[in-house]
Amino acid sequence: MVELLKARINSYNSVEVTDPCTLSLPQTGDFKRVAPISVRGFEERLWFSLHKWKKEGRKGVFIEISREHCELIPVAIRAGFEFHHAEGDYVMLCAWLQDPHENKLPPGPVHFIGVGGFVVRPRAGVINPDRKNHSDYELLVIKELSGPSANLSNFWKLPGGLADQHEDIKDAVMREIKEECGIDTEFGRLCVIQEAHHTSAASGASRKGATDMYCICALTPKDPDQEIVIQETELAAARWMPLDEYLSLPFYSRENTAYFKMMQAAADVALGNAPGLEVGSYDLGFGRGVKHTLLSAAGAENRLELVTAKL
Repeated sequence: MVELLKARINSYNSVEVTDPCTLSLPQTGDFKRVAPISVRGFEERLWFSLHKWKKEGRKGVFIEISREHCELIPVAIRAGFEFHHAEGDYVMLCAWLQDPHENKLPPGPVHFIGVGGFVVRPRAGVINPDRKNHSDYELLVIKELSGPSANLSNFWKLPGGLADQHEDIKDAVMREIKEECGIDTEFGRLCVIQEAHHTSAASGASRKGATDMYCICALTPKDPDQEIVIQETELAAARWMPLDEYLSLPFYSRENTAYFKMMQAAADVALGNAPGLEVGSYDLGFGRGVKHTLLSAAGAENRLELVTAKL
């Protein structure tokens, strides 16, 4: 008798198979693992399982195939599965079971989270800095060793990079600043978010079809006199630049452009002229107690800029 693939039914009435080598024994309800599983054996069990799940009215199927069982991928494709997403050690495939109705399965992960640190300190010799006066402050800036901006003349940018998987925005931006510049920081507020849709081949293979959410955050150095130590594999230089000088650089000073609006908004939050958003981690309040990062308005005059671009 052909055995079912082991699966769980999620809360959206779809099937999830995370190990095609584990089979369900219909007589007892127990499970057994068959390793290695033959291609033919998997094909028989997959078709048998699909038939049963369709009869049960399941909406769709997600099946995870590890790198060690990659020979099973063509079998799933022949059975009507499509690629959903992939990580370093597995491919997730999916199939919609309720034709001719519209496929309602969610797409694969399509967002990158990038962070930039707007780290300010009072300029040397300024005792009581005026938060309305940009010339009273300095901003931590970097020059990249490689990447899109490396060959641009006099191009300085904020330290930052991509958040790691499952890393909070707050932790990501402080980590990137420490790695790139050696500076320990105190997190302040989220200032601005840039949403960039990578719709062209020029965006590169690693981000094809994805969307970047670039989050600029206001921070202050724990020790204003801490020495900058650059990450030599990533940066050509790093320095403290007068904030008014930075905001007057050509790339950031052209009015009604995305970067002009972003940097003006970030400066307002960093100097206390706009509240920005608080960032915290809290229990969701229902479900399984998963921690969620909450971005919350800090006051009635809250200002959060969302800048959208297509790349």
